[in-house]
Order: sequence, then structure tokens, then C-alpha cells
Amino acid sequence: MPEEFAKKHNIPRSYGSYDELAKDPDIDVVYIGTIHPHHLGTGRLFMKSKKNVLIEKPLAMNSKEVQELITAAHENSVFLMEAVWTRFFPVSLEVRRLLHQGEVGEVQMVRADLGAPLTHIPRLAERKLGGGAVLDLGIYCLQFISMVFNGERPESIQATGHCIDTGVDGTAVLVLKFAGNRLAICTCSITMMLTCDAVITWDQRHY
Repeated sequence: MPEEFAKKHNIPRSYGSYDELAKDPDIDVVYIGTIHPHHLGTGRLFMKSKKNVLIEKPLAMNSKEVQELITAAHENSVFLMEAVWTRFFPVSLEVRRLLHQGEVGEVQMVRADLGAPLTHIPRLAERKLGGGAVLDLGIYCLQFISMVFNGERPESIQATGHCIDTGVDGTAVLVLKFAGNRLAICTCSITMMLTCDAVITWDQRHY
């Protein structure tokens, strides 16, 4: 089957398994776009074969798995990165420039919302496939918040929401509190359409 596809599309080299790809000495970087529960195993496979990896978001299913990936990257001296493409959007680059150059005041609050009715897509709705609002959509909001606060860790995180019949989170609201009473609010949903925007509010007393 891989050979037929490769021949049809004039692809010079094809593989019948991840193991075959991992053993190819001419491959130095691999993009992993499997469903969420397979990120850990696939990522470790390629890193043990000394391949640099770009893993689709979320990096893994939980913090324990993320740490395992980081450990594997260190042990094998390879590059590991989470593929969050919105970090490289022109608007994101402009936001980082404005914040870095101090063209706005101190950020006081960030709000980021992302949601759409997507429960008809098994990958997003099924627990065994790694579905759920936070893992698939909330990560975009949370990475934006992290970018604006320059990677600072929040002092506290409060969350609420509801699950759909399959057991995954359908809608979630997270409130992150940073030092100096700065706040961030993330709302994500696979059951309803949200505003799908982000707002940064900064201290305007000196403007």
C-alpha cells in the first residue's frame, strides 16, 4: 500500500511502519501527527533512534508523559518541540514584538476563547482517542496566555466545566492568577460556538 501511494505521487521513498522510518539513517527530523494518546510512544521511538521530533499539540496526554518525552530528548541528545503553529502567525509575532519592546503597559489581564460544535468528530469526542475541549482547543488559548506572560508560571489555576456523554470535557473555563493580581481567563468548547478571539488588557494609567 505505501509503495502504491508513493508511486502514484512520485515519492522516491516510502515506509511500511514507523520502525522502518526510525531505522533510516538519512532521516534526521520527524513530524509526529498521530492522535494524542500515541504521541508518547511514537515520540520515544524516534528519539531513541536519534531523530529530532516535532510533535503535534498537545505534546502528550498529561504532565507525566510530557516529562517522559523531555527525559527521552535529553538522554538521546535530540531536539524536541511541540507543534503549536499559532505561535508563528504574523499576529503572534507582532504581539511578541510589542510586548518585548515595551510598547504597551504591564499586562493586567488576558482573555482567550476558542470553541465550535465539534462533537461529531470522533477524534475530538472519544476519550480513547484523546478527545476533549482542553487538549484540542484549550491549548491554543493557554499557549497564547503563556506567550503574553512570557512563560511565567501562574500562582493558581481554577477550572470548571462539564463533560459530554463520552466522558471528555465538552466545555471548560480556566482562570489563571499570576503574581501582582494579574489574571488570565481561558474558555474552550467542543459543544458550542464561542467568540474565538483573544483580548489583552494592560495598565493604561500612564498612557
